[in-house]
Amino acid sequence: MAALGRVVRWQIAVRLLPAAHFILPFANGSSLAVCRGMEGATGNWYGGLDEPDEMGFLLHLLRAGDRFLDIGANVGSYTVLAASVPGVTGVAFEPVPATHHRLRRNLIVNDATDRFEARQCGVGDAAGVLRFTTTLDSMNFVAPDDYPDDDTVEVRVVRLDDAMPDRDGPIVAKIDVEGFEKAVLTGGARTLGSEDVLAVVMETNGSGERYGVTDAELFDLMAALGFTPHHYDALSRTLSPARPGDPAHINTLFLKDVATVTRRTREAPPAKLVNGSL
Repeated sequence: MAALGRVVRWQIAVRLLPAAHFILPFANGSSLAVCRGMEGATGNWYGGLDEPDEMGFLLHLLRAGDRFLDIGANVGSYTVLAASVPGVTGVAFEPVPATHHRLRRNLIVNDATDRFEARQCGVGDAAGVLRFTTTLDSMNFVAPDDYPDDDTVEVRVVRLDDAMPDRDGPIVAKIDVEGFEKAVLTGGARTLGSEDVLAVVMETNGSGERYGVTDAELFDLMAALGFTPHHYDALSRTLSPARPGDPAHINTLFLKDVATVTRRTREAPPAKLVNGSL
């Protein structure tokens, strides 16, 4: 009933003030700056966490001193979530200019610009320029060569291995680039192959087929980098094996040090959400 009430309040507010921006409470005292049409971000207001198991995993895993990489950050839901854990630093990559502006605003709202850097660029397997769609909210993607020019923008693209500063410390990453994951992995093999990387949360929902890439290929690439695939139940704080093509999950957790991840997630204090704690 409380969730339904939040849905109703939001729908009334955006109809009365369709051009307004709102500051909504999020996790661990953080906030999200949202406006009409930002369906991915407002899902966090409706149910506490838009992707409960994956977001809960980050809240339970991250510790002070960790670095968080948000590749395909959109407006920053995952980045703000990471920033809500004291002492975590990070870098968020978002290519679409208008979306990057919203990402920056969310870092400012949460007073996190001293710990998190928002870079307006894409991430791929080679430095250069690629076209991105601009009108699909959290589902914008790299436009294939035969994609119409309408509603696209050219954006600088970097390799993750070239973009990462030379620092030590545990790394947790999220990769959600609407099917372009293989290029990200190829251009970030040195970084992701490092023993510093604890976990990668990656979208594995078949969207790579747009570029001729299967989820099974992504699983193989991650295995070659030393990861094993898992899913996480945020309520019981337990891990289970994952496999490609699982219709029940749109994301997969790839873990390098399962023992450390298990210990951290079990020992973490409850995270505070708008609908209770987790």
